[in-house]
Order: sequence, then C-alpha cells, then structure tokens
Amino acid sequence: MTSLTTDSVVYIVVHSSNTKPRQKVNKAFIERIHRLKGRLWVGYHFILDRKGNIETGRSLDQPGAHAPGFDSQSIGICLAGGMDQDGAPSDNFTKEQKDSLLTLLTYLHTQFPQAIVVGHRDLPNANTLCPHFDVQQFLKESGYVPPLQSVAR
Repeated sequence: MTSLTTDSVVYIVVHSSNTKPRQKVNKAFIERIHRLKGRLWVGYHFILDRKGNIETGRSLDQPGAHAPGFDSQSIGICLAGGMDQDGAPSDNFTKEQKDSLLTLLTYLHTQFPQAIVVGHRDLPNANTLCPHFDVQQFLKESGYVPPLQSVAR
C-alpha cells in the first residue's frame, strides 16, 4: 500500500454517512458498516458526529477507502447525517458539524496546502449525491479561505 504524502493528496473529499438525524453515528458505527462491505477498517480519515465532535479514522499517511479511484490521492471526511427521517437525501447537518468541518479543513490545509476541497459527488465519474450539499457553495458562503492562500493574497 502506497502512503499518502503532502504532495500526493490532491483532494479533501467531504462525505455524508447517509443516515437519519436521530441515528447515533460515530467511528465505531462507520467501521461496522465498512467491515460489512469487506473493508479492513473505517475508510474515512475523519468522522464528524451530529454534535460536531471530530473522531480520527485512518491515519493521514494511509490511503482511505471512501472514493473509488481517488483513495490514493485524497483525505476523506464523513459527516453524520444526510437523510431525513423518511430516508430521503437531506442537507440536515448541524451548525456544530459545519463549524467543525471548517476547523478541520483549516488544519488539513496546513498539512496538504494544495488540496482541493470537494464533495464526493463532485469527483469525476462519481455516481452519488453525497454529501447532499454543495461543498463549494458552503465554503464560499462561510468565507473559508485555505490558510496558505489567505497569506498569499
């Protein structure tokens, strides 16, 4: 298995767990699901629960198992949620999750300054609605500018 390096990471990919708002989703939950799919352990590097708590999954030097064709060049972040109570896709993420996402992105951009933040659905040939919101629009509306890019201005 090839290690991820500062230069090899092209994308930071935001995902949803495709779960209902009242479901308890954490690293252990995601790991159980991923093992049922035949993976050795959790496929994401980070999991953000509904309260905005950040759990570490895979280490940053390990390729993920979250975006087929892009795992060897991306960091995966999973936000708990993404479905309404009836199971329909929904941008129902909490303010705490989105605040934690911005904090995590700031940290990750210190490690991988060239990485482009995308939703899973934004990757070429991705056949998914995940993460059920427009990541680029969210970043724009929140005023997010990667740390090294803000210094270069």
